[in-house]
Amino acid sequence: MSGRIAGPRERTVGKGLRSRLGDASGLGLIEVITAMVILSIGVLALAGLTFQVGTQNRLSTWQTDQSMAAQQVMESLTRGGYAAATSRTDTVTVGTRTYVVSALVSTPANRVKQVQLTVQATRGGRGRTYTGRIYENRQLPAAP
Repeated sequence: MSGRIAGPRERTVGKGLRSRLGDASGLGLIEVITAMVILSIGVLALAGLTFQVGTQNRLSTWQTDQSMAAQQVMESLTRGGYAAATSRTDTVTVGTRTYVVSALVSTPANRVKQVQLTVQATRGGRGRTYTGRIYENRQLPAAP
Protein backbone atom coordinates (compact mmCIF):
# COMPACT_ATOMS: atom_id res chain seq x y z
CA MET A 1 0.00 0.00 0.00
CA SER A 2 1.27 3.36 -0.87
CA GLY A 3 -0.58 5.20 1.91
CA ARG A 4 -3.24 6.40 -0.44
CA ILE A 5 -6.94 6.41 0.62
CA ALA A 6 -9.17 4.44 -1.72
CA GLY A 7 -11.80 6.45 -3.59
CA PRO A 8 -15.46 5.43 -3.82
CA ARG A 9 -14.94 3.50 -7.06
CA GLU A 10 -12.02 1.57 -5.73
CA ARG A 11 -13.76 0.13 -2.69
CA THR A 12 -14.78 -3.49 -2.88
CA VAL A 13 -17.51 -3.91 -0.29
CA GLY A 14 -19.03 -7.38 -0.13
CA LYS A 15 -16.41 -8.98 -2.32
CA GLY A 16 -16.02 -11.87 0.10
CA LEU A 17 -19.77 -12.58 0.13
CA ARG A 18 -19.98 -12.51 -3.65
CA SER A 19 -17.12 -14.92 -3.98
CA ARG A 20 -18.83 -17.32 -1.57
CA LEU A 21 -22.20 -17.20 -3.41
CA GLY A 22 -20.74 -17.06 -6.86
CA ASP A 23 -22.45 -14.94 -9.48
CA ALA A 24 -25.98 -15.57 -8.17
CA SER A 25 -28.66 -13.94 -10.26
CA GLY A 26 -32.48 -13.98 -9.97
CA LEU A 27 -35.06 -12.69 -7.54
CA GLY A 28 -34.73 -12.89 -3.82
CA LEU A 29 -37.53 -13.51 -1.36
CA ILE A 30 -37.88 -9.80 -0.53
CA GLU A 31 -38.30 -8.87 -4.19
CA VAL A 32 -40.97 -11.56 -4.70
CA ILE A 33 -42.92 -10.47 -1.61
CA THR A 34 -42.71 -6.82 -2.65
CA ALA A 35 -44.02 -7.64 -6.13
CA MET A 36 -46.88 -9.68 -4.64
CA VAL A 37 -47.86 -6.82 -2.31
CA ILE A 38 -47.89 -4.30 -5.18
CA LEU A 39 -49.88 -6.67 -7.39
CA SER A 40 -52.43 -7.39 -4.64
CA ILE A 41 -52.93 -3.66 -4.01
CA GLY A 42 -53.65 -3.19 -7.73
CA VAL A 43 -56.09 -6.10 -7.82
CA LEU A 44 -57.93 -4.81 -4.73
CA ALA A 45 -58.17 -1.35 -6.29
CA LEU A 46 -59.69 -2.83 -9.45
CA ALA A 47 -62.16 -4.87 -7.39
CA GLY A 48 -63.24 -1.76 -5.51
CA LEU A 49 -63.61 0.17 -8.76
CA THR A 50 -65.75 -2.61 -10.23
CA PHE A 51 -68.02 -2.56 -7.16
CA GLN A 52 -68.34 1.24 -7.36
CA VAL A 53 -69.25 1.12 -11.06
CA GLY A 54 -71.96 -1.46 -10.36
CA THR A 55 -73.41 0.65 -7.56
CA GLN A 56 -73.48 3.79 -9.71
CA ASN A 57 -75.07 1.85 -12.56
CA ARG A 58 -77.93 0.67 -10.31
CA LEU A 59 -78.42 4.18 -8.92
CA SER A 60 -78.55 5.59 -12.46
CA THR A 61 -81.16 3.01 -13.47
CA TRP A 62 -83.34 3.88 -10.48
CA GLN A 63 -83.10 7.60 -11.19
CA THR A 64 -84.02 7.04 -14.84
CA ASP A 65 -87.03 4.93 -13.83
CA GLN A 66 -88.14 7.61 -11.35
CA SER A 67 -87.86 10.28 -14.05
CA MET A 68 -89.94 8.16 -16.41
CA ALA A 69 -92.63 7.68 -13.73
CA ALA A 70 -92.74 11.46 -13.11
CA GLN A 71 -92.92 12.11 -16.85
CA GLN A 72 -95.89 9.74 -17.25
CA VAL A 73 -97.85 11.55 -14.53
CA MET A 74 -96.90 15.00 -15.89
CA GLU A 75 -98.01 14.00 -19.38
CA SER A 76 -101.30 12.70 -17.95
CA LEU A 77 -101.89 16.04 -16.17
CA THR A 78 -101.01 18.00 -19.31
CA ARG A 79 -103.28 15.88 -21.53
CA GLY A 80 -106.18 16.57 -19.21
CA GLY A 81 -105.76 20.28 -19.76
CA TYR A 82 -105.25 23.29 -17.56
CA ALA A 83 -108.65 23.13 -15.85
CA ALA A 84 -108.39 19.41 -15.00
CA ALA A 85 -104.90 19.64 -13.48
CA THR A 86 -105.43 18.98 -9.77
CA SER A 87 -103.38 17.44 -6.98
CA ARG A 88 -103.43 13.64 -6.93
CA THR A 89 -101.47 10.49 -6.19
CA ASP A 90 -100.85 7.80 -8.82
CA THR A 91 -99.15 4.43 -8.83
CA VAL A 92 -96.89 3.98 -11.86
CA THR A 93 -95.00 0.87 -12.95
CA VAL A 94 -91.79 1.32 -14.93
CA GLY A 95 -90.14 -1.92 -15.94
CA THR A 96 -90.31 -4.16 -12.89
CA ARG A 97 -90.49 -1.37 -10.30
CA THR A 98 -93.60 0.32 -8.96
CA TYR A 99 -93.55 3.95 -7.83
CA VAL A 100 -96.00 6.17 -5.99
CA VAL A 101 -96.11 9.60 -7.62
CA SER A 102 -97.70 12.46 -5.67
CA ALA A 103 -98.60 15.52 -7.71
CA LEU A 104 -99.10 18.78 -5.80
CA VAL A 105 -100.64 21.41 -8.07
CA SER A 106 -100.56 25.11 -7.17
CA THR A 107 -101.34 28.33 -9.05
CA PRO A 108 -98.48 30.79 -8.46
CA ALA A 109 -99.56 33.12 -11.29
CA ASN A 110 -102.54 33.80 -13.52
CA ARG A 111 -102.97 31.10 -16.21
CA VAL A 112 -100.04 29.05 -14.85
CA LYS A 113 -100.18 25.95 -12.67
CA GLN A 114 -97.04 24.67 -11.03
CA VAL A 115 -96.78 20.93 -10.48
CA GLN A 116 -94.45 19.42 -7.89
CA LEU A 117 -94.06 15.67 -8.40
CA THR A 118 -92.63 13.49 -5.64
CA VAL A 119 -91.65 9.99 -6.76
CA GLN A 120 -91.18 7.30 -4.11
CA ALA A 121 -90.48 3.61 -4.69
CA THR A 122 -93.06 1.30 -3.11
CA ARG A 123 -90.25 -0.79 -1.58
CA GLY A 124 -88.71 2.22 0.11
CA GLY A 125 -85.59 4.01 -0.94
CA ARG A 126 -84.86 7.60 -1.72
CA GLY A 127 -87.60 9.71 -3.23
CA ARG A 128 -87.01 12.39 -5.83
CA THR A 129 -88.87 15.63 -6.50
CA TYR A 130 -89.53 17.12 -9.93
CA THR A 131 -91.17 20.43 -10.81
CA GLY A 132 -93.06 21.37 -13.97
CA ARG A 133 -95.61 23.92 -15.20
CA ILE A 134 -98.85 23.72 -17.10
CA TYR A 135 -99.98 26.81 -19.00
CA GLU A 136 -103.53 27.71 -19.89
CA ASN A 137 -104.09 27.55 -23.64
CA ARG A 138 -104.64 30.98 -25.09
CA GLN A 139 -106.62 31.53 -28.25
CA LEU A 140 -104.70 33.36 -30.89
CA PRO A 141 -106.53 36.29 -32.47
CA ALA A 142 -108.10 35.58 -35.85
CA ALA A 143 -106.04 36.52 -38.88
CA PRO A 144 -107.25 39.68 -40.69
